[in-house]
Amino acid sequence: MGQSEVARNLHLTFNLGSRCSIVFRRS
Repeated sequence: MGQSEVARNLHLTFNLGSRCSIVFRRS
């Protein structure tokens, strides 16, 4: 596995988590 691939996965996961937390805070 390439390091860039791992970093991309971590970035995507972090974006999803922050987006979910924002939605939960609004409701």
